[in-house]
Amino acid sequence: MIKNSKKNNYNTMKKPFILIALSFMILQSCNAQSFDLADVKFPVDKASLTKYKLEDKQILELDYRLFKSVSPDVLHFNKASLSGHTGNANDDIAGTNLVYFYSNDKTGKIQAYKVETYTTPETKKLITAIESKLGKAVFDRGQDNRFRIWESADKKTIYLLESGQFSLNNDPKTASARFFAIDRSAKDLVDHRLTSGFQYYKDYLFEKSKKTGKYTYADFLKDMKAQGEGYYLKGDNTIK
Repeated sequence: MIKNSKKNNYNTMKKPFILIALSFMILQSCNAQSFDLADVKFPVDKASLTKYKLEDKQILELDYRLFKSVSPDVLHFNKASLSGHTGNANDDIAGTNLVYFYSNDKTGKIQAYKVETYTTPETKKLITAIESKLGKAVFDRGQDNRFRIWESADKKTIYLLESGQFSLNNDPKTASARFFAIDRSAKDLVDHRLTSGFQYYKDYLFEKSKKTGKYTYADFLKDMKAQGEGYYLKGDNTIK
C-alpha cells in the first residue's frame, strides 16, 4: 500500500510539470509566429522591428531606405511561412526568399514592404495566402506573367502582386513572385510602382480622379472600349 501511495503521489506531482512544459512549448511556438506581414498597418515605427535585425542595404528608392530580412521570423503572410531558397548556384544573387521594408528617410516610418519569393512551394503559398486574405483582385492582367492589385477595405493600403517564372543564367526555372504592400499616403511610392504591368491601373486612377461617385476599374475598361481603345482589354482578367 505504501509503494502504491508513493507511486500515485509521484504521478500526481508529475502532471503539473508536464502541463507547464506543454504550456511553455505552445507559448514559444506562438511567439515564434507572432509577426505576420498580413497584419502590418502603415505607417510602422522602424524601432518596433529592430529585434528582427534588419539589414540596411544602403539603397534608396526615392526617399525610402530599404531594410532587408531573410529571417523566418519575419517571412510570414496570413500564417503562411515563406522562408526558403532555391539551392541553385546563384542563390547569393537572387534565389533566397526575402522581404524589404521601405523606411521614409525623413520620418523614419516604414510605409511599405516588398516580398520576393523564388521557390515554387513558397510562391504558391504566398499567392494562396494573398487570395485568402484579400479576396478578388480589383485589377488582374496577364497569364504567364500576371499582375494583380488589391486595395484594403479602408483604402489605406494598396497591394501589388507580380507572379511568373524565374531563372538566373542557366538555373532551373521556378515559380516566383514580387508582392508590394504600400501605404496609400506614400503617394510618390505608389505612383513610382504603378508602372510596367500595373500601368493601366494608374491610368484608371487618373480617370477616376475626374469622376464623381463610384467608378470601378471594370467601368474604366468599358469606357476605354467605347472610345476605341480596346487594347486595355487585351490580356485582362478583371471582368471575365
